[in-house]
Amino acid sequence: MNAQRKRILYSLISLLLTGLVVVLILLKGPLAPVPVQTVQLTPGKLQPALFGVGTVEARYSYAIGPTRTGRLLTLTVDQGDRVTAGQVIGEMDPVDLPDRVHGTQLGVEQSEHQVDAAQARLDEARNRSAQAWRDARRYRELLAKHQVSQEAADAKETTASTSADLVRVAEADLEAARHELQHRHADLDGLQRQVKELQLRSPVGGVVTMRDAEPGSVIVGGTRVLQVIAPDTLWIRTRIEQQDSNGLAPGLHADIRLRNNPGSLLAGRVARLKLVADDLTEER
Repeated sequence: MNAQRKRILYSLISLLLTGLVVVLILLKGPLAPVPVQTVQLTPGKLQPALFGVGTVEARYSYAIGPTRTGRLLTLTVDQGDRVTAGQVIGEMDPVDLPDRVHGTQLGVEQSEHQVDAAQARLDEARNRSAQAWRDARRYRELLAKHQVSQEAADAKETTASTSADLVRVAEADLEAARHELQHRHADLDGLQRQVKELQLRSPVGGVVTMRDAEPGSVIVGGTRVLQVIAPDTLWIRTRIEQQDSNGLAPGLHADIRLRNNPGSLLAGRVARLKLVADDLTEER
């Protein structure tokens, strides 16, 4: 009796499983109904599209480094740091440059005193010359009245001529002192520009993308120490087969998807076309 009940139970379970399989085949399997979606048709033009894989690049990058060979003293930023325009991000070792600047400043002060002294000598020479010419004129008048001798009048004329020569000498000395002062100022300006050149400044606000040296390193003039890019000048360089590039032109719309955010669609445009070998490079 128990065996007959078991057979009946097993038969019911088999029928149930068979029914479930049939239901699944009818609902989800090849016999299931095909889903249909209804959409509203609108007239429009079909536009061909091209696909390409590109790399994000900076349109403008700035290499920052010293103009003269020297030792890198400090560097305050690293790769990935943001900087502002004009920010001091490093400095070269000035060695003896501050002492030279100080010495040149003392030379400028000395030249200024020499100019003042030359000006004073010129004023004195002009006063003496004016007085000498007044005396010469007075002696000529006295000579006409026969109140002084010819030799005395000639002596006053000679003194007046000599005083005029001394005025010209004093004027030349003053001009030479002024030229020397200008020369000292030019030397000082040159040294001060060298001091400013020791400071590495960012020309734009952006992000540091490369750091090629460390403090203590000897840097040759013109060598890059840091590279800064402006984030607002980023674009995508895409390579497209030349045979597929028919109709591609600057100004066309472009859709951009980033690998790290494929669900977001960015709008762009074709900025420039460049033929590279057999390929046409599209820059957006």
